[in-house]
Amino acid sequence: MSPVEKERTVNPHHTPAASRRPRPARAGALAAGMLSAAAMVGLAAAPASATTGSSTPARPAVSRPSTSAPRVDLEGVRTACLADVDLRLTKLDTLSAALTSATAVTAPHRDAQQAALGGARTGLTTLRAKVVADADLRTLKADCQSVMQDYRVFALRAPQTSYVIVGDEQAAAVSRIGATVPALTEALAKLAAAGKDVSAAQAALADLQAKLADAGPKASGLADSVLPFTPAAYNADKALLTPAHTTALQVRADLAAARADLKAIGAALKALAK
Repeated sequence: MSPVEKERTVNPHHTPAASRRPRPARAGALAAGMLSAAAMVGLAAAPASATTGSSTPARPAVSRPSTSAPRVDLEGVRTACLADVDLRLTKLDTLSAALTSATAVTAPHRDAQQAALGGARTGLTTLRAKVVADADLRTLKADCQSVMQDYRVFALRAPQTSYVIVGDEQAAAVSRIGATVPALTEALAKLAAAGKDVSAAQAALADLQAKLADAGPKASGLADSVLPFTPAAYNADKALLTPAHTTALQVRADLAAARADLKAIGAALKALAK
């Protein structure tokens, strides 16, 4: 309750002086008292009447909240936008370094992806200078939107680089494991000729070869499947990288099974050689 409302609230436990039963007194004294009280009431009410022309007290002014939209801070938008650009430039440097240090990546694949990363770096550097110079909010917001939509560093370039590296590393793993097959085949043949039961080991070898046959083409084609992708293609199809993800998981499962087969064959050869 506001102070004004409090002042206008009558105390229910207060009995007005006019309603109290007067003590016995002479008529003259009572009349004099009533005249004196009336005079006092008149004096108390005079300032309000003189000021407002009415017996109702003036209401205080009530402030109303502003309905105008808050002003957008141009420099605040610029600062956030520049931070986004710098974050992506740093990520591009990290991706480039990872690509350089990945020894299993073939030269054509490395060169193609480094070119894509370099193009993004150049474009973002140019865009950064434009963001610094933008003088109106509309242009600044458009440039900030371009930072994400026209470059897609995190959504496209980062996973794209990972699939290039992973694909070539998986292809190299298929080749390494596959290189052991001739020696294993020969060793099992010698043991079989010596009357040893090599059926379990031969079954493991057959499974290993099947897994490598499945993994080989998938792994070797993984990098080539993602290298052509561009930010524009990603904007048109956000599921663009899903097939590459699925392929990488399939190859990983094949390689895990092939390694398990290889371990089982090794244990069998050791036991049969005794």
